[in-house]
Amino acid sequence: MKNAPIDGLAEGPALAAKVEAALASGLATDDPVISEAWVRYVQALRRPVSAVSFGDPSLKFHVSSPDAILSRAAAAATPSLAAYVERVSRVNPFYSALREAAQKQGKADDPHVLATLDRLRLVPGRGHAILVDVANAELMMLDDGNVVDRMKVIVGKPDFQTPLLAGTINYVTF
Repeated sequence: MKNAPIDGLAEGPALAAKVEAALASGLATDDPVISEAWVRYVQALRRPVSAVSFGDPSLKFHVSSPDAILSRAAAAATPSLAAYVERVSRVNPFYSALREAAQKQGKADDPHVLATLDRLRLVPGRGHAILVDVANAELMMLDDGNVVDRMKVIVGKPDFQTPLLAGTINYVTF
């Protein structure tokens, strides 16, 4: 959370300080402080993404209720709550790599980086997906957020740009 401003949560460092103080005290009465910080962080990561057409409306991000966010965390706590927090914070390998590089290079407030991170939040970290990198004219097939194959593709032109879209592929005909 200390670096959460790049994730869209400007008050992340202040929330991180409150969480650290709560964890240091070790009192059960501090649980609401930790829970509220987690809810705000997850809501920032899952906020709606603009400038993208959704061929499948179910792929749109919707702001989750605090109860839903905390219920998911509680359900995931069985193997390891720390691993769950890490996985959610990572978003996906593309997102975490760009976020880390931007922070190291002092570009955490670059509007181009922030816009790219915003779109990268749509890439699922689990399951199968296809991602088209328009800038490199390349399609990547993903499995659990990792590239398993790639190929060149034809993209738009400056006067007829490739649209940004998110959809579901139900079948493919060869």
